[in-house]
Amino acid sequence: MKITTGEEIRACPKDNDSWYMLPDGRRIRLDDGALIAENVRIGNGVIICDGVVIGNGCRVGAYATLGINVILADDVTIGPDCMLFDGVQVGNRCTVGKGSIIGDNITIASGIRIAKRSRIIE
Repeated sequence: MKITTGEEIRACPKDNDSWYMLPDGRRIRLDDGALIAENVRIGNGVIICDGVVIGNGCRVGAYATLGINVILADDVTIGPDCMLFDGVQVGNRCTVGKGSIIGDNITIASGIRIAKRSRIIE
């Protein structure tokens, strides 16, 4: 499942203004100021906060949270249930395993693979 260029995203009825429904039924929270490039796949229940930038070819697993000003370079994979806190920067071709937590303002260099359920807080 992916969001394609020009795909209709509509607000969920009777819900918080920042939750949106995709045509296939997935719900995502998409705050103002987030930028999403082409060929991005976003799972159900993902939270994308203000100022997030998601590069071309990225995949964000279900129920992941991308905090304020998180930057994902191209071809990044974020596993389901991950939490990237404010200001995290992830380089090209990185993988963050399922259920991992990345603390505030951490920078991950290109090509790094982080195992599932990892905690990087400093």
